[in-house]
Amino acid sequence: MLGKWATIAIGAVFGIWLLLFAAVWALQDRLLFNPDSAPLMPPPEGVRKLDLVTSDGESIFAFYAPAVRSECPTILFLHNNQGRIDTEISRLDDVSSLGLGLMLVEWRGYAGASGKPSEDGFHKDARAAWDWLTTQADLSSEQIIVHGHSIGTGPATKLSRDVEPGAVILEAPYYSMLDLISRAMPILPAGIILKHKFRTDQWIVDVEAPILIAHGALDETIAPSQSERLVPLAKGPVQRWIAEDADHFDLTTHGLYEDAIATFLEDNGLDC
Repeated sequence: MLGKWATIAIGAVFGIWLLLFAAVWALQDRLLFNPDSAPLMPPPEGVRKLDLVTSDGESIFAFYAPAVRSECPTILFLHNNQGRIDTEISRLDDVSSLGLGLMLVEWRGYAGASGKPSEDGFHKDARAAWDWLTTQADLSSEQIIVHGHSIGTGPATKLSRDVEPGAVILEAPYYSMLDLISRAMPILPAGIILKHKFRTDQWIVDVEAPILIAHGALDETIAPSQSERLVPLAKGPVQRWIAEDADHFDLTTHGLYEDAIATFLEDNGLDC
């Protein structure tokens, strides 16, 4: 039989575990999503601000700059959990230099968009943007390149499974949010506690489009091993590009567009 103090110690440890379980359950939305609700700054000249309505009735925004030539592809960009489309607009120069168009999608709950961030909501937001490009901008599926960064890579992968774009770019992707949280908090049953599992590993197996996976070797937010494990799961052809001096947020300053994406597009006949 356990002694009195051993029983007390076990009880205390279990109590701390329960408190941690409850805290993560209650705070997981704050841990996964970091929305800034301040209104958007106006887009630069030549970029349209779009008001989109999702399938569940939420009002979200997008910035859209069409490709100079109608036959050139357009990137549909899904940003990270701390981003905003008015800060991500800095990507436009890199995208334009490749001859491509760009649509930046604002998540629900961010920058004045209605609703609350959620996994299911993010999927609906991404689909609303895709539908606008294929109906209002009259782009074919093959003319759209779906590009996700960080948390946006999960929705980018699921969307690509469902709609068959011309290509997919996953910038600092995770194997799944379930796996990422399980590794960060191994003492907790992530499969039970996590509401937003973002199963990139399950969706990528049905993506037929060419995929570029880009990661910074110094990434401490999402380890490069996460994306490495995605490569053998992909159904379509995959290129993986590692920037040796980059971390989670600065791949764009370490050759993402001029080296990795330019080569990827040329290899797959999508350069313009």
